[in-house]
Order: sequence, then C-alpha cells, then structure tokens
Amino acid sequence: MVDVSDPAAAGGAPPPGPPARGAEERAQARSERLLTLPNAICVARLLLSPLMVVFAARDARLALVVLFVALTVSDWIDGKLAVLLDQRSRIGPQLDTVADAAMYGCLIAAAVWLDGDRLAGEWIWLTSMLGSWAVLLIAGLVRFGRWPALHTRAAKLAWGVAAFGAVAFLGGWAVWPLRLALLAVAAANFYALAVLLTLPEWRTDVTSLSQARRLRDQRRS
Repeated sequence: MVDVSDPAAAGGAPPPGPPARGAEERAQARSERLLTLPNAICVARLLLSPLMVVFAARDARLALVVLFVALTVSDWIDGKLAVLLDQRSRIGPQLDTVADAAMYGCLIAAAVWLDGDRLAGEWIWLTSMLGSWAVLLIAGLVRFGRWPALHTRAAKLAWGVAAFGAVAFLGGWAVWPLRLALLAVAAANFYALAVLLTLPEWRTDVTSLSQARRLRDQRRS
C-alpha cells in the first residue's frame, strides 16, 4: 500500500525549503570569500604600482610604460575572471577601486617626475579630472559613508582612453590624447556621481544610470 502522506511516494515533488536555503547560503559564502584569483590580481596591482615611480626615478621610461600597460590589462582581466570563475566577492569591487586609485596615483607621480614641465602646462585638464574624482569620493563618503565602487560602463571606456593618453604622453608622441583622456575621465566621474546620487542604498558594480533608477524604483515600490 502506498502511503499518500508521503509526497515522494505519491509521485509528487518534495516540499521546497532546505535546498533553497542551502543554495542561498552557498552564494552568501562565495560573496564573503577573500582568497580569490581576481582579488589576488587586485592586490598585485596595488603592490606593483609604486614600481612606476621607481622606474621614473631611474629614467626607465620604457619599463614604466610596459608596466603601466600590464597593470591596465590586469584591471580588465580581474573583472572578467570574477564572472567566468564565479569568484565575485563583496570586497572585490572595493579592492579593485583602491588598486585603480593607487595605479593612477603612481602614474601621475611618475609622469610628474619624468615630464613635470610638460605636465604643468596641462594643469587645467588635470584639475578637471582630479576635482571630479574628489567630488565623487566626497559624495560617496557623505551619502553612504563608503568609498564609491560603481564600475560604470562609462568609467571603463574612460579608463581605456586614459591608458592610451598616458602611453602617448609618456612616449613623447603627442599631448592631445592626454587631454582627451583627462576630459573623458572627468565626464565619467560626473556620470558616476549622478549614479551615486540616484541609488537608494550603497551598492557596488552598478554599471549605468538606468540600472540605478531601476533599483530606486524597486525600493520605492
């Protein structure tokens, strides 16, 4: 005789519950991981960035450019690996933002060391970029008490332009790519500011203003 009180014996599906919770707990555990390959790449970028200043002090211009290009490529790779390997973590976007700030900060210091006179002539463009970044940072700290880690598509495009501009400037090819790069980064920073002010709560990896609006509308509803 079949026990109809048993869903499995009656041919029905077992009641949901623990498996769903288990999947949620596993996802939460993945988000809390620190030792991941993408995070290791971010740490490597953070630690290697000061070498650009060392190369500048030794007038090793080619080594500086090669290192900067390698670090820039690592910035693109770590995000892709986080998705492909399912190694996204809660700290990853913040660590990536800190590593990027260190990389570009060291790049500016190295450029000042090597070509301070030429760079001084671009102070208007530099001020626009640094000022927009400072406004974004202050807004994040005031609004949410945290360092912004949005990683918008506009920012990714702007940093690609910035890499080209930096290589062109350090290589002595032309100055206009640097100006274009600084303008693009400033525009991306103000776009990120609009995203930040639209978000209803602190989030990372928000790629666009439309996504921020959807999150805001969902929160209101």
